[in-house]
Amino acid sequence: MSDFTFLRAYKVINEEQDNGFDTIFYPVTDREIASLETELQSKLPPELADFYSQVGYGFIKKESGNINRFVDTYTLQDINLKRGDFEYDPDLEIYAEFYNNDKLLFFEVNEGVYLAIDKFNNKEKCAVYYFKDKIADSLEEFIHKILEQPDFLNEY
Repeated sequence: MSDFTFLRAYKVINEEQDNGFDTIFYPVTDREIASLETELQSKLPPELADFYSQVGYGFIKKESGNINRFVDTYTLQDINLKRGDFEYDPDLEIYAEFYNNDKLLFFEVNEGVYLAIDKFNNKEKCAVYYFKDKIADSLEEFIHKILEQPDFLNEY
């Protein structure tokens, strides 16, 4: 099991709260995770499931010039299943070409630009991808990178 307790200081109780930081996370319930997995018809990669369970969703280093958003479970569902606002989103076509449905889009860098994680990875750690480039060997490594160097995604 991955340990994301180092992010606990950034977590708030609900979306009405502000913590005064440029990083903020909102809770995700076990019920929301189970519902997401039902809709996706597969378990979340273990590291992403641990992240949602321990931390939630929200923004990391949002003042860096990028959106830098860990999407909520409903948005993750809609993006990856191409529903709602994402049903006819032309920005998603490139991801279908790159990933052939074996990765989940989970993090919004900027409008229409997402990071992906291995969808069918049963290992404890899951690599993170920016288009075709592997940018971290694990979700935890990615988080540490962006906390230490908020604009590192601009290098890609």
